[in-house]
Amino acid sequence: MSYTEFIKEAREYYQMLPYESNEVYKRYNVAIPLPGDEEPFQKTGISGLDALISSICNKTRMKFDAIISDSFTKAINGKIRIIEAKDASDSLLKNKLFRSSESKLAAYVNGNARYFILIDSPERSEEKMNILFVNAGNLSVQVIVNLGEYSRLRLSELYVSNSKSSSTVSILHEVSAAKNSQIEMNALHNENEHTSVLGLCKASAAEGARINANYFYCGGNATKAVSILDSGGHSSRIDVTEFAYGAKAQVFDLNAAVLNTAPYSSANIESGAVLDDSSGCMLKGYAKVSHGAKGADSKIAERGILLSPDAHIDALPDMAIDYSNEVKATHSASTSPIDLESLFYLTSRGLDEEKAKKIIVTAFMAKYISRMEDPNMREIAMSIMLDKLDTKAFGVISDITPKNIWLGEVRKK
Repeated sequence: MSYTEFIKEAREYYQMLPYESNEVYKRYNVAIPLPGDEEPFQKTGISGLDALISSICNKTRMKFDAIISDSFTKAINGKIRIIEAKDASDSLLKNKLFRSSESKLAAYVNGNARYFILIDSPERSEEKMNILFVNAGNLSVQVIVNLGEYSRLRLSELYVSNSKSSSTVSILHEVSAAKNSQIEMNALHNENEHTSVLGLCKASAAEGARINANYFYCGGNATKAVSILDSGGHSSRIDVTEFAYGAKAQVFDLNAAVLNTAPYSSANIESGAVLDDSSGCMLKGYAKVSHGAKGADSKIAERGILLSPDAHIDALPDMAIDYSNEVKATHSASTSPIDLESLFYLTSRGLDEEKAKKIIVTAFMAKYISRMEDPNMREIAMSIMLDKLDTKAFGVISDITPKNIWLGEVRKK
């Protein structure tokens, strides 16, 4: 399939397909504004980009292996390849996991991606990579990861924006994890109030492979995320963590689907949200245990805390079990204001109410942030969210410091 044919097909499906095809979720749907078709390799300028990147590097103390913007790209690590969409090979386009025919949103990114970021992790290798995404205008990128057998990769991504007017960041990930490989994917979104966020992911795990995907959404005026992860190999495991922290009028639509299609596979979703002011969030987890998935383990847990009477969470766990012999499958959801008994206990020990609330919210956030093994990303995520808890501001990188950061133990693997 040539690039011209690929673009034509994608844009035809984008015009044809409905925005949301799931009948259950049609009522609970955030339709973020998507820009019209544009030349995928047309670039825009960013004023003060160098200073912004330098500030981010200094504050986060992170070494980035690649920097992606709508003005320029740079790969510092030679193992990360960045190509413009028009230069994508026919075989790359033909073998993509997320087809345009599957989703209107995938068709949009396929038809408008400016760059492809290619990461190949060779057999038995062990890599750690950090990528910084910065946008001023519309930025559309695809990240394609191929893991060799017995390889290990930690991929951490930080998203910020310098946008002064309405813009959209759309990111599509595709991950193929070979036999007994492992990947930890960490994505922290802290775009400003002018930016809408579209995040898509499709991943498959072969025999014994492990995919640990952690998504944290703190910025952006509207966010829509769709993840489809298939635990398709014998004894493979997928863990998805989603967390949204909303303030002002932010809205989040988080839709994760995990599939158990092989015997003794494990696929779990843990979703959480803390919402203030008039922000809203939809947590739409779906799990399926397919025929023949003997010994499968599948779980969805959705939890939320409301800091304002005007905030709203729709928790919508859904599960389909086609094979019920010797499988474990559970789903649950709960949302509430801060627990008054916990608040009373802390204030009765001498804390004022605001400090007591902060402790409770911090403990709740730490449960999700501690899912990441990357210590730098844990520290950055908690610092940004604690700063937002104090100021309600988002889209800026505050000074990252371990002071006052409380994290639980990282989950044992």
